[in-house]
Amino acid sequence: MVSERNGRWGRAIEVPGLGALRKGEQAWVLSVSCGSAGSCAAGGFYGDRHGHRQGFVVSERNGLWGRAIEVPGLAALNKGMAEVFSVSCAAAGSCAAG
Repeated sequence: MVSERNGRWGRAIEVPGLGALRKGEQAWVLSVSCGSAGSCAAGGFYGDRHGHRQGFVVSERNGLWGRAIEVPGLAALNKGMAEVFSVSCAAAGSCAAG
């Protein structure tokens, strides 16, 4: 992840917590949306230890990224490949992912 503030790009960081989820497999951020400056959400997928893709989401609040989490309830629906392709935030703290 990397954020721009006042026209300047910051330093890129790994999505916090994503390394623990992906167990050495690949992970991709596929979508980012910001409801306001410093209040964003992102989603994508990571490979689990069984070679399946799992969807994740992560939120930014006051300019700080939280920890990535598996989309609640998605694992029970997943038959081998689940991903978050789109995130949309209408306002800060009010987002949807699909």
